[in-house]
Amino acid sequence: MAESKLFDLERLIKFRRHLHTYPELAYEEVETSKNIIEYLKTLGIEDSQIRRVAKTGIIVDIKGKAPPVFILPHKCEP
Repeated sequence: MAESKLFDLERLIKFRRHLHTYPELAYEEVETSKNIIEYLKTLGIEDSQIRRVAKTGIIVDIKGKAPPVFILPHKCEP
């Protein structure tokens, strides 16, 4: 996976804005999950690195030189 793809802030902001154009209710973010997985694949993340949990959760295994990072979900209602 190319490092430059991961740190394209402009692209990430555009993607975030796209997600917020189509809000979904908490715990029913099915389309949001699908969009996030598709975005990750454009970054070079492979299916084998992506795990689905519960109905809409996603765990991604990204290996690298940095120490492990845990990102916790934040519930944000529109």
